[in-house]
Amino acid sequence: MEASGSGPSLVLVEQHEALRDGLAVLLEQRGFSVLGCATTAASGEEVISKRHPDVAVVGVDLPDERGTELVRRLNGQMNGTKFVIYTGLSDPDLLGAAFRSGARGLVAKPAGLSVLVDALREVWRGGRFFDPSFAKPSNGHGNGAAKALSEREAEILAMLARGLTGEEIAQRLVLSPETVRTHVRNAMGKLEARTRTEAVVKALEREEIQPG
Repeated sequence: MEASGSGPSLVLVEQHEALRDGLAVLLEQRGFSVLGCATTAASGEEVISKRHPDVAVVGVDLPDERGTELVRRLNGQMNGTKFVIYTGLSDPDLLGAAFRSGARGLVAKPAGLSVLVDALREVWRGGRFFDPSFAKPSNGHGNGAAKALSEREAEILAMLARGLTGEEIAQRLVLSPETVRTHVRNAMGKLEARTRTEAVVKALEREEIQPG
């Protein structure tokens, strides 16, 4: 459902009611349409299923279930809804967990409202937004057990991370789809990844590509 304002329609799932209600007011003031709010995963699932928002903002530490698990479950069911994880936790493992859950965004609460607004708009437009603060600290040498990605491999994985398909990447880079697939397979081998998603997560964690 498209919002009547300048932004997407939203559902907010956040256990801290004061924060959630304050966000709802501030986002409405910026042109978003907040269709509903919830404090638990169970009530959040009910509201999201009934209201079909453009974007659902989901906290991580919900009282009855971890937010990433709620997103993982709903992502395949709600074709028209995209998910953004919103958390005060600084655990770098959240980057991979959010990506694997199917969330298209991850935002740290301390980043502020403007970053959340940017993330919501980017995700609504079909992109991805992963807060760089969640990248694992680098020791400056990368993972010695894994080979470094080539510039082209990193470029293609970064485009996959932003939500582009193989066909779209081929068109943008003026490559054949098979060449794109070959670069992805090579990157997967270097990263010891079994899937494209795992390759993107590992590349993000190694800081060979940048979130967002």
